[in-house]
Amino acid sequence: MLLFQLAWNLLTFAPLGAPGSLLEFAGRLFFLSFIALLIYFPPRMFYLAEDINRKRTWLTMLLANAPVILRVLFGAGSGASGMLSAGG
Repeated sequence: MLLFQLAWNLLTFAPLGAPGSLLEFAGRLFFLSFIALLIYFPPRMFYLAEDINRKRTWLTMLLANAPVILRVLFGAGSGASGMLSAGG
């Protein structure tokens, strides 16, 4: 499960800029959904079996993965490189 989480978190380092169009945003959403079904959810199915109907479980998963989701959907520069260029 840790290897799957590592692969999932590597999406954060993808060099993606802001989407240029609605079509590109939809493509990223499809890609993210496909990758989530392929990489993120399979090792968690055993854990979700008992808690799948709890809203708190889904909210926790959403909050834990918010950085990956936001970075892939909306794109953003690396925080470190932004600080270096702003700081001189």
